[in-house]
Amino acid sequence: MSVPREEFNALVERVEVLETWAGPGQAEALAQTIRSTRTDVTDIKGRMTKIESRMTSLERMVTVIQQEHGVLLREILDRLPSK
Repeated sequence: MSVPREEFNALVERVEVLETWAGPGQAEALAQTIRSTRTDVTDIKGRMTKIESRMTSLERMVTVIQQEHGVLLREILDRLPSK
């Protein structure tokens, strides 16, 4: 597929405008922001892993408490006089 020379030149002009529109230093600022965001995301993932681990532990504890509560309730009910 061939592109007419006029369309090609118009495209080149648009690209040049896009490249110069950002201004000096903005590409580096964007790169720094992206690096910072990646660091933040890595930190968040680490925290989420810890939270998930703690939640798993808490779920186990709640299960044990529920079982103990059921046993205790049964013992209390067994001590009550029957009607």
